[in-house]
Amino acid sequence: MVKTCFMIFFSLLFLQNSTAQNPISQFPKAFKAEQFEGTLGKTKITIQLYFINDSLIRGCYFYDNIGKLIFLIGKKDCLNLTLQTDPFNQYEHIEDEKFIAKAKLDSLNNYIEIVGTWEMKEKRLDFSLKRTIPNLNWRYFSLNIKDYNYKFCNELHNQEINFIYPSFQSSPKLNKSIQSLFTNNENTGTSRKYIELINSQNSNSLKIIEEYDNDLAYHSSDCYYSLNNGSIDYFSDSLTSYRISSLRDVIGVHLWSDEYFVVFNNSTGEKLHFSDIINKDYNKEVLDLTTYEYDTQFNGDSISINYSDLSFLFAPGGIYLIHYKQCNMCTTEFYFIPFKKLKPYLNEAFRYLTKE
Repeated sequence: MVKTCFMIFFSLLFLQNSTAQNPISQFPKAFKAEQFEGTLGKTKITIQLYFINDSLIRGCYFYDNIGKLIFLIGKKDCLNLTLQTDPFNQYEHIEDEKFIAKAKLDSLNNYIEIVGTWEMKEKRLDFSLKRTIPNLNWRYFSLNIKDYNYKFCNELHNQEINFIYPSFQSSPKLNKSIQSLFTNNENTGTSRKYIELINSQNSNSLKIIEEYDNDLAYHSSDCYYSLNNGSIDYFSDSLTSYRISSLRDVIGVHLWSDEYFVVFNNSTGEKLHFSDIINKDYNKEVLDLTTYEYDTQFNGDSISINYSDLSFLFAPGGIYLIHYKQCNMCTTEFYFIPFKKLKPYLNEAFRYLTKE
């Protein structure tokens, strides 16, 4: 195999009947969603990676016998990969870690193996991971709208929407559920049109750039910049944990951010509620278990908990209960409870999560 960079082909498509003068639709071939399994030292691990563009990589990894998620961010330079723990995207404090890897490709430019060295402080271990083929195929959609509004001092208004979602073929119902999270906004018609465009193509990635020089674009009069991201925190063959994050630069309240999490049933495409997984008769026992494990009062801060809709995330080895604190400067807290401790409280349909 020749260890060289493979060329990424960009095809430009000029869309018809658009409100923008020169909308550009780009189909970069770089986006890939991959899963690798193997060993770090002598310990089994799994890595899920999303190659967003020609260089940016995001993802997570976990130790198979523990199941806690550790989020990664990195870059690709030809076949050389550098990954490190994402300091701004973790459920709990962790030490700085780094993966320095070399990727191997097959004849179709698929990643079939990554090998290299893992580092944490003075500790170094070799790792070797082979690609596994998941049941879901993921795509990436990016929309960037810029316009100058003459009514507001000719200021630039910039809106970005980026999200990962499944293809129609891999899960039509899940596809529709995730897309609805992003078409339910001020660019509903525009977003839906472009989503339909990428779904009609063979490419896994679509980037749209719209530029206006008048007041045709819809925007909020008090917002100069907005960014909406939809990303996968973890997925299995049956469940997907999805993160929705937004950032807005608002007049008088700069960099207003928000974030929430959703767990989907891959086969039905429906959002799962806490009561779907945990038997409703044992809600108190699960919260008491959380209190005991973390020496904290989960339902403190005068929060009235709706047990059926308690925020949570699915992970390989358990669930994360999410505590949104009611103050502007408070950080969201995550409490990991392993499935082996939740086993007595799981509904029958989800007993398989214990993997016994």
